[in-house]
Amino acid sequence: MINQQNNYRMTKILKWAGILLLAILALLAVVLTVNTLSLEKPKPSETQETQLWEFPQMAKRLSKAISIETVSQDEPTEIDTTKFIAFMGFLESEYPLIHSELELTKINELSLLYRWEAFEHSEKKGLLLAAHYDVVPAEGYSLAQWSHPPFAGEIADGYLYGRGALDNKQSVIGVMEAVERLLERGYVPNRDIYLALGHDEEIGGMMGARAIADHLEKEGVTLEFTLDEGLVVTRGIVPGVERDVALIGLSEKGFVSVKITVQAEGGHSAFPGEESAITLLSEAILRLQNNQMNPSLTPPVRAFFQKIGPEMGFVPRLIIANLWLFEGLFLNNLLGNPSTASIVRTTTAPTIVRAGTKENVIPGQAEATVNFRILPGQTIEDVMNHIESTINDPRFTFEKTKLYSDPSPLSSAESEAYQQIKRSIGKVFPEVIIAPSLMNAVADARHYTEISADVYRFAPMVLESEDLNRIHGIDERISLKGLQKIPSFYKNLLKSNSVRKID
Repeated sequence: MINQQNNYRMTKILKWAGILLLAILALLAVVLTVNTLSLEKPKPSETQETQLWEFPQMAKRLSKAISIETVSQDEPTEIDTTKFIAFMGFLESEYPLIHSELELTKINELSLLYRWEAFEHSEKKGLLLAAHYDVVPAEGYSLAQWSHPPFAGEIADGYLYGRGALDNKQSVIGVMEAVERLLERGYVPNRDIYLALGHDEEIGGMMGARAIADHLEKEGVTLEFTLDEGLVVTRGIVPGVERDVALIGLSEKGFVSVKITVQAEGGHSAFPGEESAITLLSEAILRLQNNQMNPSLTPPVRAFFQKIGPEMGFVPRLIIANLWLFEGLFLNNLLGNPSTASIVRTTTAPTIVRAGTKENVIPGQAEATVNFRILPGQTIEDVMNHIESTINDPRFTFEKTKLYSDPSPLSSAESEAYQQIKRSIGKVFPEVIIAPSLMNAVADARHYTEISADVYRFAPMVLESEDLNRIHGIDERISLKGLQKIPSFYKNLLKSNSVRKID
């Protein structure tokens, strides 16, 4: 009798537990569905520009700019400064109003800082548009693979070819075209506007952008925002999204390269031991590759997926709308693809290995340089600790190379400055999705974070996947069709910070 009562009670408990479980599952299904449906698709811009300004000299001037070989080299003595001086002369001759009405300060002789003074005293903090006019080399075996000479600035098949067409002379000329045209039409700014053209971004920007920022800080200048190159309008690059996506970088990853050195007994190759400097180094690199630093969804990446999620299929939308439940699953999926893995973790890339000088001698030392691109929320110190704990061998030494930087601070996606950039994009690219994101590469932008409340990274041009390898690569080129959009974007951004002068 007692057993029957116990069985009855247990059956009743299980019944109510099952009902409760079903209710929880039903409630969970409702919550997941409501969250998924709440992700609304971004609407096309309602601020599309109706009266387009023409910039008829844009292609011609960019072509000329490309033809001046302002090549940065790692070794300063190999830099031909006469080309940089020639480029500055070219700007002066092509943009006379800028050079007569704006205050120009040369920083370390080759970088240019223009100040466009507010028409009357303003309590508004200034803004700064940054770009760089140095380029990486185009030399060696790759020269024969170019369809058009890298420094000819040739126009063919609807494209303008040459080193700097995408990085970053298109921004230099776009900014200058916009300001010159605004001056022609009598516009004056309602706050101080700075144009910063660096000459050494490709080798770290220490003598250019860093020195410009230091100069402004000494002058007591603080900025509401800075806009530099970085992310772009992507076409067919974001998986699962058919529309173009304009990405505004809120932050950029840090970087450090670490030289890892190990010493072990060397000798004649006829009598190898169980291990050598080479085998020890190889095993250490594998340990680093197989034991990566912890991934995470940083705020700009999380915001990026919240913006593009509505454009995806139901299952990705379901996951993105309910990251409180699916974040681990989502991260694992992103880690499965190198391009998406790079935005959710600090990456590890062995780039240089040196050991041995003779084929029959086992070297007593081997070294490798490993490059880390550091996720916001982690630091160079974290990377160094990770390397030491992962390799965990006293025979190894670790040394940072001379150029490194922690991740940049996070800029706001809610500020008026961000909204100005967003509206300016919408006027020129009305059908795009506009989303904040994280920049994997590094730029001069990081040098301005100490004097600027927010620093954004966006270049107003459309890139497809095949274009990405052209940056610093063979056949760098830019579409003539989209060339007019570059100065148009900067013009719109500057107009929102200026007034039409009334004589």
